[in-house]
Amino acid sequence: MVKALINSGYTHTCISEDEVKKLGIPIKLVNKSFKVFNVDRTPSGHKLITHYADITLDTHGHKEQIEVVVTTLDSADVFLGHD
Repeated sequence: MVKALINSGYTHTCISEDEVKKLGIPIKLVNKSFKVFNVDRTPSGHKLITHYADITLDTHGHKEQIEVVVTTLDSADVFLGHD
């Protein structure tokens, strides 16, 4: 079980690097790295997104396979975006 934050302002669903390591989730390189920006168009951190992971999202027995980008997160293990 992970702590997730729902944020419809996020364009991508993200998982923390720490959670990926803790759970042993395999990661893959994105086709083209990209920067993350806040709603006011300021950079969110100083990192490029270079990796993603395939995870199963299980909510009360309903399961979905989704791709999530791997990044540094402070307040939750997963940020659920509108993708």
